Amino acid sequence: MAEWTKAPVLKTGAPEKVPRVRISPLPFCAEFCQVMFYLYLLLVVFLSAVGVLGDFFLKLAGKGQKFVEVRWLILGAAIYALTAIGWFYVMKFIKLSSLGVIYAISTLLFVVLLGVYYFHERLNVYEIIAIVLALTSLVILSRFA
Repeated sequence: MAEWTKAPVLKTGAPEKVPRVRISPLPFCAEFCQVMFYLYLLLVVFLSAVGVLGDFFLKLAGKGQKFVEVRWLILGAAIYALTAIGWFYVMKFIKLSSLGVIYAISTLLFVVLLGVYYFHERLNVYEIIAIVLALTSLVILSRFA
């Protein structure tokens, strides 16, 4: 056994009890972890926006004169595949319950904005109330989860 691996011995012959020193984590670890959590949440919102872009192309695929416009269908499917890869990465770091709520609400908002501004769809009062309640649930989730 190498000399440096042996436990120190007192003059009495008994092994000395060496106190174990616990190194505390870096003082900025909590802030860093929180910043990373919010970056992952932003990534979730970005992935939902990319998924809505895929929805947009799928809507265009079914809107033309033909039964289906194949180029828009393929583009929408490819975009969905890219979001699945992003989901795999994000699910490693965020609880699925929180992730699902944030993804659902951000997708809802992006789809509503796309429908209202691009496809000129109108919202009724019940849909507006539902959007406000969804945003309220997001605030509650971010506060207490």
